[in-house]
Amino acid sequence: MASERIETIVGSAVALLVLHATATILYNLFLSPLRTIPGPWWYAATPFPRLWLYFSGREPWCVKALHERYGPVVRLAPTEVSFIDEQAWKDIYGYKATTHKDETFYPFSPATKHSLILAGDETHHRMRKMFLPAFSAKALREQTGLLKEYVVKLVKILEERRKSGQVIDLVKMYNLTTLVVLQISSKTRNTNHHPSTLSFDIMADLTFGESMSLLETQDYNPWLQGIFDQIFYACVSRAFQYFPLLWSIVQRLIPRSVHEMAEASVKFSADRVDKRLEMETERPDIFGLVLKHEAGSKMPRKEMHANADLLMIAGTETTATMLSGLTFNLLTNPGAMSRLTKEIRGTFKSGSDVDSDALARLPVSHSHMH
Repeated sequence: MASERIETIVGSAVALLVLHATATILYNLFLSPLRTIPGPWWYAATPFPRLWLYFSGREPWCVKALHERYGPVVRLAPTEVSFIDEQAWKDIYGYKATTHKDETFYPFSPATKHSLILAGDETHHRMRKMFLPAFSAKALREQTGLLKEYVVKLVKILEERRKSGQVIDLVKMYNLTTLVVLQISSKTRNTNHHPSTLSFDIMADLTFGESMSLLETQDYNPWLQGIFDQIFYACVSRAFQYFPLLWSIVQRLIPRSVHEMAEASVKFSADRVDKRLEMETERPDIFGLVLKHEAGSKMPRKEMHANADLLMIAGTETTATMLSGLTFNLLTNPGAMSRLTKEIRGTFKSGSDVDSDALARLPVSHSHMH
């Protein structure tokens, strides 16, 4: 009798699951507000094809192929749409945009909700006004000397390793370098630094006012490795969050060490922001320019901490990835490489003569590199 009851309960549960899945698929295909957006029906019906893109590492190529087939707007999942139209960028990310942010997309740490990436419209506009001067063309020109110094050091390191016949991992070297470039420091630089202190030193010098000496060891420190780990876990957690019940279970099973890693990253950035705010300097670093804003000095400390952590995550690995892709494409396209090399070396006598304004005016660099 008991076994029959269990069979009935299990059978009913299975039937309900099948009914729910069927109803969901039918809704996604025929009733959803996104039903008219072009794309493969199996992408629109269930999130599983989208999950395959996450875990296979083929997302950029697959999404590109879908746009080539269906146009500038493609439905990638029941609730996701991809845009490559120029106007969409203005509509979604423009100053007057009021699109709701998906909090599950950026699950790095609880502090993230205090940063630009998840702030509500009013708070976002306030913080954006304060940070804009730090990313203006004027600020970039003021920072050129510092950035150039580190880039010249990187080139010197690469040249030394080439002459000695060592294998060079450019992806790693780019990561070590760009992690330093987002943080315009305030403290007086030590001119006796070994050239290999380049990487984290730019970013630390640009934001935190201290060198991380990553290029000195030419290896990742725990904090930098933690940033990469956070990005990986964010992608994995994003996949689970397609299924709320499963995600609630997974959250309980996530090791404490993963949460501690995210908390340690925030604390690392927060401690260095606090040290930076105690310095007195006129150097055009990010927080120096923020504090010059009329309301900058009133920004809550927790917002400064959260945005510093965001800048480190958003502005380091992404830049290194772009540089890695650019290098690969140049090396696999000798014609473009030759034209670019000839133009740059014909314009500048040495690496120290290169600056962003002059580069922007070069025909090949401007037309092909942008």
